[in-house]
Amino acid sequence: MDDRRDETWRFIHDLFASEIPEVASGVVEIRAVARRPGRRTKVAVASLDPQVDPGGACLGERNRAVQTLVARLGSEHLDLFPWYDSPQHLISVALAPAKILSMSLDDARRRAEITVSSHQLPAAKGVDGINADLASELTGWQLEFREDAA
Repeated sequence: MDDRRDETWRFIHDLFASEIPEVASGVVEIRAVARRPGRRTKVAVASLDPQVDPGGACLGERNRAVQTLVARLGSEHLDLFPWYDSPQHLISVALAPAKILSMSLDDARRRAEITVSSHQLPAAKGVDGINADLASELTGWQLEFREDAA
């Protein structure tokens, strides 16, 4: 991890730990973070305890924890989702809210070719490409998009 990404991870981890007891105790881990300050942050979380839902823990009772986090981030958009060891699943959730039709992975080059319908392409890429850029950074995969010809 480069220094900037490491600093971003530490900042987000410390912020989450200050609001979420499960992160502070280490029961819920922040596995990956991608951020554009003032615009959007994507965070993938996992639980070391099968009894603890990592997303639910980070949302907090009545979504209070996540609302506090968003306020502390200056109303930055916060995407929070579960970590998956499967690159295909992780890429899919990282690109939400876009609906992916198909995905082909080139493991050797860490490249994913993603097919979406023409009306889902703007959601997949996001304004100024931010959704795709953050998803790529968070997952560590280069993402290429194709529109469904049908």
